[in-house]
Amino acid sequence: MSVPVALTIARLRLVRLVLAVRHGIVARGEGGQATAEYALVVIAAATIGLLVLKWAAGTDGVTVLMNRVLESVTSKIA
Repeated sequence: MSVPVALTIARLRLVRLVLAVRHGIVARGEGGQATAEYALVVIAAATIGLLVLKWAAGTDGVTVLMNRVLESVTSKIA
């Protein structure tokens, strides 16, 4: 590709990008930020889930909780 053709293609890409940003079609640089934010939320949720599982495995809290819920439900039915 010759230099003038390459410059013309680069100019066309730049004009297309400027028009897209001007009309709100694309917000340059925010796509990666959304992906990073999503990844952080997933990591935080996984961490909380692991902490809850660790707590549940080390105590009988889940058993006690489930027994109370079942007792409450059965007392309302009977």
